[in-house]
Amino acid sequence: MFPHHENEIAQSRAAGDGFARYWLHNGWVTMGGEKMSKSLGNVLSIPAMLERVRPAELRYYLGSAHYRSMLEFSETALQDAVNAYVGIEDFLHRVRRRVGAVVPGCWTPGSRRRSTTTFRFRSRWPRFTTRAPKATGLSTRATTMSPWPRPAQSAQ
Repeated sequence: MFPHHENEIAQSRAAGDGFARYWLHNGWVTMGGEKMSKSLGNVLSIPAMLERVRPAELRYYLGSAHYRSMLEFSETALQDAVNAYVGIEDFLHRVRRRVGAVVPGCWTPGSRRRSTTTFRFRSRWPRFTTRAPKATGLSTRATTMSPWPRPAQSAQ
């Protein structure tokens, strides 16, 4: 149940922001097998990281580990995450070019019906999310970042 930390709503509102609408929990970020901490001197500052990668790429990297697992920091893993994120962006740009100016879920001008392109795109999405990892080299995580839910998988 949220909020689950003391005074979260009061702290958020006192800072001038509303209460968080989305939460992201994660385990420790480790370096060399040890938890990052100032006392150990193995801390990387966010501003220093943002000089090297974009905020979205850093979020993608930090969100790549299961929320109950630790994330071992390495330059190689960070660069892999950056490359994966750029791959997702490239894919989305290709989709946008193929679909055209139609934004999925938007009404077409002068009509109360959704466009044919949007309907086709949305109806093919579940099939795409099961085939795309193999065809595009994108991870399953990347293909499930969808505005539409995936169909329930049958238990086998």
